[in-house]
Amino acid sequence: MNVWITRGLFTAGITGGLILGGAVAANAATASPIGLDKLGASQQQSDHTGGATASAPISLGGAHLGATTNSGSTSTSSATHTSKGKKTTVTAYRASSSSQQLGLNVRPITIDPAAIAGAHSQYQQMQGGRHSAVAGSSESTVAGQAPISIGGLDLTDTTQNSSSSGDSRQSTDRRGDTQTSTSRQTSANSSSYGLGLAPITADPSGVVTNASDFAASQHGRHSSATGTSSTDGEFSSPLSIGGLTTAARQTSANTSDRSESYVGRHSTSATSEHNENASDTAAGFGIGELTANPQGDFHNATAGLVNTNGRNIDGGSAIENSGSAAIPVSFDGVTGAFAHTQANKHSTDSVEANRHGASSEHHATSSVDSLSGAFTGGGFASAPGVTYDQAAESLFSGDRHGVSGSVDRSVDFLATGNSNYDGFTGVLNQAHQDTADNSSTVTNRHGTDTQSDSTASRKATSLPFGLDGSSFAPQYGYSSADHDVFGSQR
Repeated sequence: MNVWITRGLFTAGITGGLILGGAVAANAATASPIGLDKLGASQQQSDHTGGATASAPISLGGAHLGATTNSGSTSTSSATHTSKGKKTTVTAYRASSSSQQLGLNVRPITIDPAAIAGAHSQYQQMQGGRHSAVAGSSESTVAGQAPISIGGLDLTDTTQNSSSSGDSRQSTDRRGDTQTSTSRQTSANSSSYGLGLAPITADPSGVVTNASDFAASQHGRHSSATGTSSTDGEFSSPLSIGGLTTAARQTSANTSDRSESYVGRHSTSATSEHNENASDTAAGFGIGELTANPQGDFHNATAGLVNTNGRNIDGGSAIENSGSAAIPVSFDGVTGAFAHTQANKHSTDSVEANRHGASSEHHATSSVDSLSGAFTGGGFASAPGVTYDQAAESLFSGDRHGVSGSVDRSVDFLATGNSNYDGFTGVLNQAHQDTADNSSTVTNRHGTDTQSDSTASRKATSLPFGLDGSSFAPQYGYSSADHDVFGSQR
């Protein structure tokens, strides 16, 4: 039983005394105790208010950078050779060009920290004969904020290259027969890349408030004292990472042509060949926005009361601590896509004529291959959090016969973690296509024969895939409450 007596006295009386003593020593107050001005005696009072602010905004205006490079070259040549009545002429040319463009853009960065603090206190004391009283209170607040914005950047790079070349040869003999051959090649390539980083912002802020008050009075054998104090705070820090995007593309195209011809006294002939191949590859990838907002609050409060009248005493105290914290987080997921195409063409033509007739042939083939894919998903949202509340209250009274009282205590705790996952989806596509065309014509003294045929085939495959979303909500809670009664008799 003495244990509970000790706890009650400590929790109620001693705690109240500490609150009272600390507040008096701090000489802080905001209000007068009721009735002090009726004592009709000496009086002392003070009142103080103060505050301060600070800020330091910073802004970096960003940067821009660009560069362009171009180059090119050409060359030609020609040569003629004559021997034993045969004349041969050869010509050739070469040409090439290239260009590159580079760009960088860094967007502005801003920081704007600021803080404010304020305080107010009041104290009053009166004394007259057997009567005396003091009272006071204080309150202070400190708040701060520091918004930050990093504007992101953009980066681009584009390159283009092209070239062409060719040559021809012509020979004529003494009889006037002429043989000619030519060839030509072209090539073109381009590539482009891009990178973008969206803005990153953060806005941490917080505020803390402290308050206390007390009052004490004495009238002969009767005295009383009360006191309260509290501390409250809030904080948050919203954060946004705006995401990332990338893109790239590369193309190429090549052609080649070759031809030969012969013109003689009795016959003529000509052949030609043409080739093309082209490719195009593109891809893009994106990372969605990530946001988070850590936040919380806390509260602490104490109160105490003590009354005495001769050998009689009664009083009580209360303590409360509570708080909460949460970190909501969300992510928009990722997206991506790519595509690749390869195309090829080949054709040949030939013509021949003499005194017996003429013939011609044409052959052409082509093929196209493509591969593409896309995916999206991976987003999620989660909001883990905790809350906490602890309270204690005690009451007691005593006289010359003994002491009695009660103590109540409670604790509540809860943790949650609600989360959702969006899943993802995607698809892969593949296709192939072939074509072929053939034709021929023969003309002689019996007539003209013509033949032609063509074929085409195509195959396509699609493969979708994905994963369904999910959600879960774990939770844990704890709660307890105690009630104790104590007493003793002398």
